[in-house]
Amino acid sequence: RSSDLAQCLGAIAGAGLLYLVTPANVAGNLGVTMVDVHLSAGHGLLVELIITFQLVFTIFASCDSKRNDITGSVALAIGFSVAIGHLFAINYTGASMNPARSFGPAVIKGKWENHWIYWIGPIIGAVIAGGLYEYVYCPDTELKQRFKEVCSNASQKSEENYQEENERRGQLETDGLILKPGVIHFIEKPKGKDPTNEVLSSV
Repeated sequence: RSSDLAQCLGAIAGAGLLYLVTPANVAGNLGVTMVDVHLSAGHGLLVELIITFQLVFTIFASCDSKRNDITGSVALAIGFSVAIGHLFAINYTGASMNPARSFGPAVIKGKWENHWIYWIGPIIGAVIAGGLYEYVYCPDTELKQRFKEVCSNASQKSEENYQEENERRGQLETDGLILKPGVIHFIEKPKGKDPTNEVLSSV
């Protein structure tokens, strides 16, 4: 999208301007986000996923026009979310939460080690946050009602299938008690009427 491209170009321009005005002896890594040496790439990915998730979920919850129970400052809520993400993760991964934020300094300094983390982590975290907010937290009353109807229909159908299965099993058990053709039975006769005392009969 054009907005994503604009963010990346803006990040490059900002990092480049900062590089030009900052003395080399104090520039350091120029804000390049890097995973701490004591952490693996997987740890870094998980950290970026978590902090991006909480930020995006906060934005969804604070800016949702379908909600009428939002009180207080939306900007303050989002600002607190950003601050929490940085306080938690800045020592681990640099707390990017935005691929463009990591892309600009990486281009200027040419440092790409584990750079993929700062794209994959935030993307996955944002997708999970959006999905959970829309389909689990579900502030849309119409969508929530449709989910209730779907769940109710599924529950009713499952109960009907269970009853049908019980009836089928009961019928099979009943059929198993019926005498079948070709089975030979011995019937004992009263004494005096038949000298053999037994009659072989076939059903």
